[in-house]
Amino acid sequence: MTDSGRRWPSLTALQRDCLEGIACLEREGEPTHQAALARELEHTYPALDDTQLYPTITVLVGHALLKRGDRRGHGRVEYTPTDAGRALLRARIERLADACGLVIVDRTDGTPTRETDG
Repeated sequence: MTDSGRRWPSLTALQRDCLEGIACLEREGEPTHQAALARELEHTYPALDDTQLYPTITVLVGHALLKRGDRRGHGRVEYTPTDAGRALLRARIERLADACGLVIVDRTDGTPTRETDG
């Protein structure tokens, strides 16, 4: 498997934002279907439509960064980040935190996931 640090730059900005957007929606307990993602990204991409969004999601599913779920009662397919998708997001966050000298705290148990030199 490719190092997730080397895969981040190979994604387009929209692909990265979609992966992050789905993860944020899921964390907030919101639906993670395409329409919800479009609403999540509307401030960054005001002209985003299905002709851009669906192929972008399809690429992320193809790269095994998102998992396509079954259609729910509302008839919409929901997506969730895969372990590889989460690892890619975590690796990116850790690199950014390290560059800024920040400590990342895992909210699930309160322990730092990165240490700083001071």
